[in-house]
Amino acid sequence: MLAAPSPDGLSAEGQRVLAVIVLAIGLWGFETLPPGVTGVVAIIALVFTHAVPSIREGLVGFADPIAYFLIGVLTISLAVARSGLAERVARVLLARGRGRAGALYLHLLLALPPLTLLLPSATTRTSSSTSTTKPSRSAACRPARRSPAPSCWC
Repeated sequence: MLAAPSPDGLSAEGQRVLAVIVLAIGLWGFETLPPGVTGVVAIIALVFTHAVPSIREGLVGFADPIAYFLIGVLTISLAVARSGLAERVARVLLARGRGRAGALYLHLLLALPPLTLLLPSATTRTSSSTSTTKPSRSAACRPARRSPAPSCWC
């Protein structure tokens, strides 16, 4: 990558950054190293290839509080899923839906505004609602009363 011709207007530092990005994508894609280690390797590679002047500039992305906010929100989401709270909420929604897809959909829509207040990240809401709908496939699959086929795909 470093020997490839430089695109118009791309500096030598930019070319080094592209080389490090290709390295990181390759390491992540082939899972050669764990993702956290790959991230550290990418930062160190930026410094050693002189794509950034110092380690301080390599770590500047971690100075933004958004990264820590996302880590915290995703940790809460993981705790909700592992504690069984998401499964309990799913069972309550399924019980109130009584096996009807429309009722379950309505309950999920009604649960969205409170989830917005409790879980301020769309990523966390999505992961918690995914946890909520996973058990619904097995628990809501009951044969239809008038049809020999199942009422949903299991």
